[in-house]
Amino acid sequence: MRKPKARSEFYFRHPKIMSSEDRLDYTYWHPKFENLIALLASSKFEIKELSSIVRAPIVSGKTPKNYVYPMKGVLFIGSRNVRNGWIDLTDVTYIEEAIHNSFLKSSKVSPGDILVTMAGAVGRCAMYDDLERNANINQAVARIQPNVEEINPKYLVYYLNSSHGQIQFERNKHDVNQPNINTTEIGRIKVIRPPKELQSEIVGQISDVENEIAQQTYRQQSVLRDLRNVILSEYGLTTPSIECDYYIQPFEALGERFDFVWNHPTTRSVKQYLKYLDATPLGSIVEDEFEYGINALGKEKGRIPFVNIEQVNPDGTIHSDGIKYVDDVSPRKLLKPNDVLICRSRAVGTCALVTTKEKNYTFGSFILRVRLKENANVSPQYIVSFINSNLGQIQIKFLQTGSEKFAFTKKLGRGGGNNVNPDQLKKLMIVLPKTSKQQDTIISKIKQLLKDKENIEARVKKKIDSYNKAFEKLLAKLEKRWAVANINSKS
Repeated sequence: MRKPKARSEFYFRHPKIMSSEDRLDYTYWHPKFENLIALLASSKFEIKELSSIVRAPIVSGKTPKNYVYPMKGVLFIGSRNVRNGWIDLTDVTYIEEAIHNSFLKSSKVSPGDILVTMAGAVGRCAMYDDLERNANINQAVARIQPNVEEINPKYLVYYLNSSHGQIQFERNKHDVNQPNINTTEIGRIKVIRPPKELQSEIVGQISDVENEIAQQTYRQQSVLRDLRNVILSEYGLTTPSIECDYYIQPFEALGERFDFVWNHPTTRSVKQYLKYLDATPLGSIVEDEFEYGINALGKEKGRIPFVNIEQVNPDGTIHSDGIKYVDDVSPRKLLKPNDVLICRSRAVGTCALVTTKEKNYTFGSFILRVRLKENANVSPQYIVSFINSNLGQIQIKFLQTGSEKFAFTKKLGRGGGNNVNPDQLKKLMIVLPKTSKQQDTIISKIKQLLKDKENIEARVKKKIDSYNKAFEKLLAKLEKRWAVANINSKS
């Protein structure tokens, strides 16, 4: 009998190439970072650590404990709002001026500041440029205040979002529960710093490509809004919302819970509205048992793809970017087409449909899997779309419970400590289609919007790739030109 070959990968690093600031863990010295080390070593331009070209220390925000977020006020920017190169204020959370000027005074954001995501999708960078609205950040975002005498802020954004910057974020991040990085590690990122006039030349030549990306992302957001509310638009439904600075609820009128959101006038209005629409509880159309995902970190290679909350999109799809793997899992934890996944923590209530592409994947412990009853008479695609709609997410907001210590969510600005459990989800009310023809029309629109979104995303990705390549080529070209000019001037 032949002895089976062992599958293993290894590498080694000599201590002499390590400095006292370098980490000793496996990931930090992965061979895929060798090109980065060589690139930085060969650069003709000056190399500066990020912490040395800022006018104030790099800081992250904080999230107020047991705080009830108002419906208006100072922008409270989370990681979901920071994209590659732009700030997306869709579903932004607010805080009061008093919190902004006291508890969060150290993380105020000013025009020209650069914001960097520190948790989940680590390393997305954008410059805040709103001259009219005050802003602050939660603990999943870092604030960088560039020293304009040293670095052009726009150049720094381009650099950090390019492969030169992104591979350093990848190298320095940690994978514990979810990817994260701290402000000290961000400060150690090495920046290739050309002379100021060359930085300005790069910014001038790249800005046209950036404008094209902005136009495409605007279209993308429009499609996502339509996708999120396609059911409501088809039915002509609204999402009740009552803005108020405060309200009073007599003790005898309190319901089953005493918390602010549960008794908010909007909550009561939504409940009455859903009752008027003859909505159906989710619990009556899904199987009783909600399956919890597995508790694992996942790894770069393995047999079974492992869906975590970072892969669950608010548009109802699952993406495989950065997906991890596990080698073994119970058969009951494997996904089947038409399974519905609902995030129970952090990105609370974000919902996605499992397709044939994700068949036999598994899923993480912050996700609940639910399956429709055989006699449900409704499409799981419809259910996913309704839960992700404004009317579904308003319900998630008042059904969820827990502390508000963390804020890593993509949608509501509440999470980490907040969560939703199966019993709460079973109470979520669904407005079901009246006829199969009506459902078919809605599903057809959803599929068309998903196709439109996919096409726009492909164009955006192509533009971003060309933007990164243009930046890197221009940087290399100017580096050669600058080196030749220096040689000639010395001779």
